[in-house]
Amino acid sequence: AKNLARGKIEELKALESEMENYRKQKEFEIEQLQANSSEKENKLIQANIELTAKLDDVLTSQNNDAERIKENDGEKLEELQLEIGTLRSVVEHKTSKIKELEVEIGEATGSLKK
Repeated sequence: AKNLARGKIEELKALESEMENYRKQKEFEIEQLQANSSEKENKLIQANIELTAKLDDVLTSQNNDAERIKENDGEKLEELQLEIGTLRSVVEHKTSKIKELEVEIGEATGSLKK
């Protein structure tokens, strides 16, 4: 009976040791999974930071382009306004010349009738 009891005790100790090793193995696996998870989380955070920076660069670039276009359009508008002013002056000058010629023609035809 003592031998049987010792055998059972040895069996239980072996089982207990096996279970302890199993527990340690599972704890190690859990730590690895957590480390991998943290690493993946860190990579995602880093990727998010990089994407945010790239998006900020793109938006800044687009904003700068929009400002440049606005400035160019403003300059073009000023140029067009100057051109319109010049053309208006030319038209007014030509109109006044036409009126002078009409007067001269009227005077010439008037003196021809006399």
